[in-house]
Amino acid sequence: MLVADFNQIKTKNLATLLPSDIDGLSSERVRELLNISRITCWRYLKCLLLTKPKNFDFISGNQYYSRGTIEALFQFQQLVERFQYEGAVSRIKNHMEDYYELQESNR
Repeated sequence: MLVADFNQIKTKNLATLLPSDIDGLSSERVRELLNISRITCWRYLKCLLLTKPKNFDFISGNQYYSRGTIEALFQFQQLVERFQYEGAVSRIKNHMEDYYELQESNR
């Protein structure tokens, strides 16, 4: 299992749940994958739309979520589990920048 470590914030890589060759999924499948309700998913997306973390490319009304959107939701979910919602909101943008920087350096 891959783990990212950013200033003592450890998160799992999306590849632990979703093979890297899959570039996106339907919104329903994403909610099933992350085990979140429609309302929770919308709440997370709303926050991510405001903060616009790196590679988050969600388009409102689109029923297909790109891998970048799924990655942001997955990372945000992990931050919420660790820091509660308000703490995750303040950390997500920097976390995603660090996350992708680490991914690039590991290639």
